[in-house]
Amino acid sequence: MLTFDTQRHLDAHTQAWLVHLFESAFPPEERRRTTQLLDLIESGRTTCHTAYYDGKCAAFLTEWNLGDFRYGEYFAVDAGLRGQNIGSATMQHVLSLSQQPFVLEVELPDTDIAQRRIAFYERIGFVLCEKHYLQPPYNEGFPAVPLRLMEYGGQLTKTDFDQVAHTLHRVVYNQTNV
Repeated sequence: MLTFDTQRHLDAHTQAWLVHLFESAFPPEERRRTTQLLDLIESGRTTCHTAYYDGKCAAFLTEWNLGDFRYGEYFAVDAGLRGQNIGSATMQHVLSLSQQPFVLEVELPDTDIAQRRIAFYERIGFVLCEKHYLQPPYNEGFPAVPLRLMEYGGQLTKTDFDQVAHTLHRVVYNQTNV
């Protein structure tokens, strides 16, 4: 059975599981420092949605509420539980919590795995924005990462792409020079 929880304070078990999955699912150039992520969750600046499968941690999604839209920063499913519709059920659950448009970043569609990820989001109802987007570096010494934005429930990335990118850069990536 799949259940969901929205958390701001992670118990020790959930935190250890989240840290392990976070560090294994995202390459260093696409993730913030782990301590920073945990601080953002604890402070309430981001919300952590957790899915449990038969009582065990199965997936997480971290979300920013940015006023005009919500932004999914990190989304991962435990490797041992992939292929059981946990990811799509988790995403659909999070999307059902608000009518605001939901934006996320995806890799460029130039590899098989990136194309499969994009197709996963498209099956849920996300639309890929073709405009060029650079994810600012999370940490010093890493390059900006070329990505694409995807959106569910609105037209912001088509009508206000520059404003969406500006908000992400300023709020999520703490870029003061945008």
